[in-house]
Amino acid sequence: MDIKLISEELGFGATLESRELALSCSEDMNGFEIKSESKRISIRYGKTAYLCRALSYLKKYGEADFCIAEQCRFNSNGIMLDCSRNAVNSVEAVKRLIRMMALMGLDTLMLYTEDTYEIEGHKYFGYLRGKYTADELKELDEYSYSFGVELVPCIQTLAHLASALKWDKYGKIRDTEDILLVDEPETYDFIEDMLKSCRKVFRTEKIHIGMDEAHMLGRGRYYDLYGDSDKFTLMSRHLGKVVKLCEKYNFKPMMWSDMYFRLANDGDYYGPNAVSAEIAATVPDGVDQVYWDYYKDSKLSYERMIVNHKNMPGKLIFAGGAWKWAGYIPALSTSFKRTRASLEACKTHGIKDVFTTAWGDDGADAGLYTVLPVFQLQAELGFKDSISEEELSDRLNTCTGADLKAFMLLETDDDIRSAHKYLLFQDPMLGMFDLNIPEGAGVKYEKAYKEIEKIAPCQNDYKYLFDTVGSLCSVLAIKAELGVKIKAAYDNRELETLKKISSEILPELITRLNTFRDNLETQWLYENKPFGFEIQDIRIGGLLRRLETARERITAYVNGSVKSLPELEGERLPYGNSNSGEVIFMNKWISTISAGKYQG
Repeated sequence: MDIKLISEELGFGATLESRELALSCSEDMNGFEIKSESKRISIRYGKTAYLCRALSYLKKYGEADFCIAEQCRFNSNGIMLDCSRNAVNSVEAVKRLIRMMALMGLDTLMLYTEDTYEIEGHKYFGYLRGKYTADELKELDEYSYSFGVELVPCIQTLAHLASALKWDKYGKIRDTEDILLVDEPETYDFIEDMLKSCRKVFRTEKIHIGMDEAHMLGRGRYYDLYGDSDKFTLMSRHLGKVVKLCEKYNFKPMMWSDMYFRLANDGDYYGPNAVSAEIAATVPDGVDQVYWDYYKDSKLSYERMIVNHKNMPGKLIFAGGAWKWAGYIPALSTSFKRTRASLEACKTHGIKDVFTTAWGDDGADAGLYTVLPVFQLQAELGFKDSISEEELSDRLNTCTGADLKAFMLLETDDDIRSAHKYLLFQDPMLGMFDLNIPEGAGVKYEKAYKEIEKIAPCQNDYKYLFDTVGSLCSVLAIKAELGVKIKAAYDNRELETLKKISSEILPELITRLNTFRDNLETQWLYENKPFGFEIQDIRIGGLLRRLETARERITAYVNGSVKSLPELEGERLPYGNSNSGEVIFMNKWISTISAGKYQG
């Protein structure tokens, strides 16, 4: 432990140089004690991460006398970053997060990498995806270790490998488009190469081997080659081989637990049935189970699932969620409620290892740091049974410089947050979601935009996050209800209204959308490698072109160049199984853009 590096990186250099510092590490101590007096600071601590948390109080109280002691309720508490869904967080962005984690007292950082890490001899693995090089991972491992944060590789050894398996090089080990071919010898050569590469750059003994959501296991080439096979048998046989490879490279594996529960509950992870003792006995020894759950608001719901894991071998680990995967806007209140309930359940049932996930489903739209308040709550509930909003706000400001009250404005209200992605990308002339628009959506987005715009200049290092969400709300202030207005004007033959839409409203919308795109790029390049932003460009660029098309089509109708607009003639229906007027949650771009056939 290099206290000079820690103090300089965390901004305590001058403070600690001017005062006597007495440090005492007690490995059996799962917390810390700090006593600050006028000329002397004494700290007893169990882990370097706890030392850093102790220093965070020094940051708060300065040269004032104080004494604080805290015990951590967990053996490990951390964060998982999604570095696979187009956004690969830059080395510097991860380092910034590590520094904040250290002040929070979080001691584990997991990097979820499907194909975004270098494997020697596999040039197509992570090709053009911005994968971490071996040197970059070594650098991050060394840096995190300096702060007492354990860097843990999270890879996939069964499913979620579509980005790699699409290349012809991996045709022989492909079962379905995203699942490895079980029992194929070259599959295990491939997995061994994964583990060998991880062993060279990570000092930890822990590794997350994935194994989740392999819904079509054995249903592709495996079925063609070998016929029907029991999924339990396939899972367990494959897992046993992977565990042995982990042992070979001195890794202690953990895996997502969902597949065994899905197989026991007709595909439902959260069904009522526990994995039977008979089935659990087929799960190889030497692998810990990670119960992931981001969806329940009550402690009892988490407790039921914890109890249902009782037959599974290995240690039980819990993974909650910091909801940044709902689109461009984070769901902070939802994350808070579920983090509180789940961690309380973990404490009641003696779960000692926990982390929160920050997934980037459908393209990593939201900024990494939008969920800093959730990370802070995760940390605080590791040391406390409860925490008030005021206390959380104070700790967040101390550890990250972020303003909790301001960050809560980023999430807007429930309805417009849930609807924002489909309202952004739906075609204004086709109106696929016109009956699923929140009441008064345009006014609500305009209000959110004004509120965010007002506070953005005061957010220091986080201003770019507010610029992005604010400019998005400015777009939706116009676009949310635009399709409804276009159709109503067309149905009522209100030519002047249509003329105003084509000559004034659509050009203004295009200007605002370009501003949002530029702000999003700034956000992306501050937090991520440039790879993956091409997807955002393609999506927003397509929308810009469709807005131009809408302007051209409406202008042609107003001018009499065309006699009708068939795309505006049809009846509007609620989306999917929803009811008219019902706001739905939809975060998948490909489901928002058209009812047309865009695949195959």
